[in-house]
Amino acid sequence: MKERLKLNAQEERVSELRHERAQIQDILEAEPLPSDEEAANARFAAIDEKLARLETQLEESEAAMPLHERIKEIFKENGVTLTDVRNMVSFDRFPAFITEI
Repeated sequence: MKERLKLNAQEERVSELRHERAQIQDILEAEPLPSDEEAANARFAAIDEKLARLETQLEESEAAMPLHERIKEIFKENGVTLTDVRNMVSFDRFPAFITEI
């Protein structure tokens, strides 16, 4: 659970930085001034550096998660529930404890 909270915080920060980058890009496209472009390029470089670092940390954190947690995340992301899995498999091939989950 603690790992998931850390991942959520990292994902949120990545999302914020991408949003900030998009806002700067929109401002540049609306009013392209040479002085603004130089400042924006410097800000883009800083944001891109932070994004790269955060995305690397996020990948490392996800890789460090226990396998069952990663599987639960995959199911959750794709909207698959345990009931869906049970409905898809043939219970006569599996031990009885699976039907009790």
